[in-house]
Amino acid sequence: MAEEKEFRHPLGTTADEDGPSGTVRVTVIIPGLKKKLIGDKASNATIDTKFEEKSFCILVTMKDESKKDKKEEKYKYDIKQLPDSIVPEKCSFKVKKDQVVLYLRKAKDRSWSRELDDTGLETYIEDKATSHLD
Repeated sequence: MAEEKEFRHPLGTTADEDGPSGTVRVTVIIPGLKKKLIGDKASNATIDTKFEEKSFCILVTMKDESKKDKKEEKYKYDIKQLPDSIVPEKCSFKVKKDQVVLYLRKAKDRSWSRELDDTGLETYIEDKATSHLD
């Protein structure tokens, strides 16, 4: 896997329970992301997601064909600790202009609104200076 410094952070993110019942909707803002005319895929990027019981990660690799160097822009949004469990095989995403919308299927039908309002999804941030893994 590529080193962390190669990745940019999304321009912004939001999380709410306004989607389908039993899901949390996470919107990840990626400037310049384009949606294919038909379907829910990106036309100028590859999107990799990894959903686990208490975490998820999304990697977006955008290809800019208009620039001479055709350099890739890589974005990463990595949540290490969700407020509660999700069902990974029932999670999905859709691409919209400048954003990826993730749908996390909750394992238990309880509200996450308190956690989302208080801390958002980033409930665990690893500080390299005080890493628990050292």
